[in-house]
Amino acid sequence: GQHEAAKLLLAAGLHVDCRTRKGMTPLAMAVQGGHIELADLLLKRKANPQIKNKREQTVLELCKTEEVRAVVQAALQAAEEAQAQMEEARAGGEGKKRDRSNVRKKRGKAEEEEEG
Repeated sequence: GQHEAAKLLLAAGLHVDCRTRKGMTPLAMAVQGGHIELADLLLKRKANPQIKNKREQTVLELCKTEEVRAVVQAALQAAEEAQAQMEEARAGGEGKKRDRSNVRKKRGKAEEEEEG
C-alpha cells in the first residue's frame, strides 16, 4: 500500500526530500517505520539520506531495524563511491585537457614553420 502510494505521489511531482513541520523527509519516516521496500524506493529515487530532522537526527539514527539500516548504509556507501569516481574522472579529465592544449601548441608551431 505505502509503496504504491509513494510511487503515485512521486509520479505526481512530490519532491523526494520534502519535509514535514518536524523536518522529517519521506525517507526518514519510512526508516523509522521499518518500511524497507519504501526506503529502498526512495533511495533509488535519489532521496538524500544525510538530511537531519529538527532534532538533528539522521536517517541512520532513525532506522527501526538493522535490515533497514543496512539498506541505508549501502546507499550511503554507493554514493560515496560514486562521488570518488566522479572526482577521479574530473582529475583525469583535467590532465587530458592539458594534453590537448599541448597538441594545439604543437600544431600552431607546425603551421608557423610551414608558413615561414
